[in-house]
Amino acid sequence: MFCFAPYQQGWLAIPILTCLLLISRNTHLKHVWRLGYSYGLGLFTHGTWWIYISIHTPSYGLDSKPLAILFALAFILWLALFPAIAIYLSNRLRLSSALCNAFITASIWLITEKLRATLLTGYPWMAIGDSQLLTPLHTLYPLVGSEGISFLLVFLATLMTDTIRQKSWWPQLLTLTSIAACLMLAPLIPTEWTKQHSTLKVALNQQNIALKDKWLVHKHASIMKSYRRSAKKAIAQGVDLILWPEAAIPHPDWVDYGLPTLVTSLKDNDTTLIAGIPLLEKDQAYNGAIALGANTGSYKKQHLVPFGEYWPMQAWLGKNARFFDMPMSMYSKGPKQQKPFIVDNTRIALLICYEITYANLVRSTLGDSNLLVTITDDAWFGDSIARDQHLEIAQIRSKELGRAQAFVANTGITAAINAQGEIIDLLAKDKAQQLIVQLDGYAGETPLQYFGTRWLYYLAFVIVLAAFITRRQSPYKCPP
Repeated sequence: MFCFAPYQQGWLAIPILTCLLLISRNTHLKHVWRLGYSYGLGLFTHGTWWIYISIHTPSYGLDSKPLAILFALAFILWLALFPAIAIYLSNRLRLSSALCNAFITASIWLITEKLRATLLTGYPWMAIGDSQLLTPLHTLYPLVGSEGISFLLVFLATLMTDTIRQKSWWPQLLTLTSIAACLMLAPLIPTEWTKQHSTLKVALNQQNIALKDKWLVHKHASIMKSYRRSAKKAIAQGVDLILWPEAAIPHPDWVDYGLPTLVTSLKDNDTTLIAGIPLLEKDQAYNGAIALGANTGSYKKQHLVPFGEYWPMQAWLGKNARFFDMPMSMYSKGPKQQKPFIVDNTRIALLICYEITYANLVRSTLGDSNLLVTITDDAWFGDSIARDQHLEIAQIRSKELGRAQAFVANTGITAAINAQGEIIDLLAKDKAQQLIVQLDGYAGETPLQYFGTRWLYYLAFVIVLAAFITRRQSPYKCPP
């Protein structure tokens, strides 16, 4: 848990995993599940307790505190299943060879993390591979992504575990040398895989609108006035692009009734505004974004938040979906392969809120775009570590794809990120401010973008399948 933001002690990943696996190796197999589940409970209780805050947000969340706690607890209990499965299977399938065990455990861990990021819409936060942004292994992100780093960390930790348990010093020395070699050679890997294509002067607006005010109709006029004021200041400084956060425009009608003068000013100054807004089409609503001014376009969010933006199994639940009286939007899912925004000659791939945490979605949305933009409203997270976690994951996506990124949050943390995943500049949390910065657009592909990670999952599946077959036929009996 301390490997991730805001602590960012990624060097602890291998020691923590080694201790966990070492304890599991010395635990009776029938108790290993309980050990893995306890680890998962500790990890996700500390790392995702902010889920309760999101559900029980004052003035705009679930009114019942006990019910909010119950939802958050059920979610944590669900997440804890995945490391428990990984620890149990890695012990159940282990063989006499330390090297084979390292491949087996790393493969199982990779697959269970993928399942956690996929089942029931998925939850990819706190994948162990997301912990290495400040360690020598960060150079591997453009090569194999967070998933590949997860595999490597568990592989090395398992190798260390099984050699520690051997009485001979030679395997231990060999393992330590291998780990040291990885850490020493990683910084030698090239990090610049893409080339600068263009430059934009961008204004990132953090208006700090409280959730209790954001959806009150009588507050909308003052909210839009504050956004217009900040946009005029940005135009006066000659920016090419102005970015407003998720749902900054509270209703589509404000485009026609509250922004015509601003749109005219944007066109006259060759400036584009991209803003989060609910989009209405016939009988469907989308959490989206639009471009106004010198360029136009729109985006509809593809990956929605269950129970926040839609009810799973709505057709089955019917009217009972409102049983819990949880305020929500009932959005529809946007289509895949949407057109990027274009400002001057820079193609912009936009993502909304936690879409940035889904590596495959980000890669497919990026396509041949030159710049990443994430707009979000992290007011839902309150004053918790979730905002730091969200920004850290955004940095990793930039590092993986060799793209600079504008990360724009209503209450913070708003930041400009370069193509190496480093923060150029950021705004303080919970303050109404505007950040004006030069962001470069990039062209080209990193190895990760070109090859993807599907091959890694095929490899992991083959390894686990081979382990099942071998374990059934092998006379080796792992200790109880």
